[in-house]
Amino acid sequence: MGVKIPFQKLSFTACLNRQAEAGFTAQPVEEAVDGVVFSKALKLAHPETDRVTRTDRLNPASDALLLNLIDKLPKGLASMTWQAIKRWVHKGDATPEPLKDKQGADFKVGKQAPLHMQALMDTLQSEMVDFKPFIGAEHIWSKDAKGYQGLGFWNRVGSFLKGERPFPFPTFGRSKLICALGLGATSLVMPTGKEGPLRDWMLSQKNGSIELHQLFGQAYRLNQGDLYSTLLCAENVLSEGLYDPNRQDREVISKLSYLRSDSAPLGDNFGGWYHLFGAALYSLMRPEWKSNICLKVEDMGSFILEGKDPQEDQINQLGKQLGVELKKVAREGIQPGSQPRPYLNLSEFNWPRSTSRNSV
Repeated sequence: MGVKIPFQKLSFTACLNRQAEAGFTAQPVEEAVDGVVFSKALKLAHPETDRVTRTDRLNPASDALLLNLIDKLPKGLASMTWQAIKRWVHKGDATPEPLKDKQGADFKVGKQAPLHMQALMDTLQSEMVDFKPFIGAEHIWSKDAKGYQGLGFWNRVGSFLKGERPFPFPTFGRSKLICALGLGATSLVMPTGKEGPLRDWMLSQKNGSIELHQLFGQAYRLNQGDLYSTLLCAENVLSEGLYDPNRQDREVISKLSYLRSDSAPLGDNFGGWYHLFGAALYSLMRPEWKSNICLKVEDMGSFILEGKDPQEDQINQLGKQLGVELKKVAREGIQPGSQPRPYLNLSEFNWPRSTSRNSV
């Protein structure tokens, strides 16, 4: 049994790192705030120790936890930006040292898209035979949580003046989905309930063996055809340990095949996988123009915090396309006769990135 760590105030990145630690036992936030009004829940829901355990799409306890995490953002973002600026000054770019040290001088980041979208869609549709695809209900803010945004933002400012919370970060009417995705906190506040089985399946596979269609197919079957839950479930498992400097070495990540188009398997494979599923999830649930805006903001933020990475930009665009295509499948149905096809693009760097034949 894991050991519960006593409460102490932490940054939003430290909160998420703690939640991803092996052996850490979180308290269900629903129990921590049971029976209290929302203003009290905001005082009792701690991202340092609590996480959401219910799969309800409308969950005030989850909202309180997410708002408390959001209000840690300004200080945490300032710290990350300052660290990135120092790397720019001393190293000439903002690539984190653990990753840069592993790459070496001969490593080259690819410029081409690492996946062929139409071949990928044919392969993904061949995984959808057991359940009819549909887009399930999205996680949304409760009425009480909305009351602490907009004009209610000043209620949180009042709590700051009393010394009860950090200065709040305005959400400007943003959806719960984009707030959680932007923080990398979907696993903490928006569980599907199928993350455990998906993680167990991944850990049972050989290192470097899980390909994109296999992970998608497993999540799709676990969530019985709900495309929203499929992408969210995968994103939740893939994003655990997002702010861990050694995230590439996490056991779950070691099971994944190399997704990017690089000269060697030394790029940010963790980032490639979770960016793809996160972009696809948002694109599935929003119009394409909104996805384009969010991706431009994300690309700018990644450039400042992590340096230039053409593959991440390509993968973000692929994720957007994937969401658009999956939305079409939900609307029109699976294309008859869809069969697996090679979908990895090896024309830029011709080395096998997978253990099966899904490469060309």
